[in-house]
Amino acid sequence: MRDDTTLDELITPLVLLVTRLCIGNEPSRARLRDWLIPSNLDRTSPLETRSDTLGRCLRLLGSVYHTNLKKAVGEMLYAMCDSDGKHGEGGVTLSLTLT
Repeated sequence: MRDDTTLDELITPLVLLVTRLCIGNEPSRARLRDWLIPSNLDRTSPLETRSDTLGRCLRLLGSVYHTNLKKAVGEMLYAMCDSDGKHGEGGVTLSLTLT
């Protein structure tokens, strides 16, 4: 691996693959959604401050340094929620406010 490899170059292809999987396969989409946004998700603190994968993905949405990865993560989250920004299955809604 090169020393000048960026996060965009390393992670974006994987995120795009997961996005395609979400778009093309309902069981995979549901499984990813249940893993990233479980029904018992603690919402007492802002989601983007979490130390897990969901928190990291949400923090990337506000990144000015990793533009390709930011767009790919946004598309993945949108696909994961059935391409519906207000996905409400089982009371699961991914809503956030980035400051």
